[in-house]
Amino acid sequence: MTEAIGGNAREQLQSYGERLTNVLNEIADLQEDAKSIRTDAKNAGFDVKALNQCVKELRKGPEYRQGQLELELVLDTYRKAMDLPTEFDAAQNQVREAAAVVPEPRKRGKQRGNGDV
Repeated sequence: MTEAIGGNAREQLQSYGERLTNVLNEIADLQEDAKSIRTDAKNAGFDVKALNQCVKELRKGPEYRQGQLELELVLDTYRKAMDLPTEFDAAQNQVREAAAVVPEPRKRGKQRGNGDV
């Protein structure tokens, strides 16, 4: 069984509810603004995924960026050790070379059934 909330507690609860509603409405408006900015950036020819990553790095601060750069250095070391490209041109060349090689067609095995249903 629930008890009615009265007096000061009722006013306080209503105040919390109104304040929370206002904040959530402001957040929704700001999310629409962010969406509009992303659309404008995309229409101007920018890569929105890269923009979002840069904004993420800016928001997380210099310690995060330092950690990311250190990770990139380790990744480059590992990529070199595993004969993976570390530069864009090298990656494009690998893709071109792989695309130039046409694989042999696969031989078909026996088909199941005789096609009757």
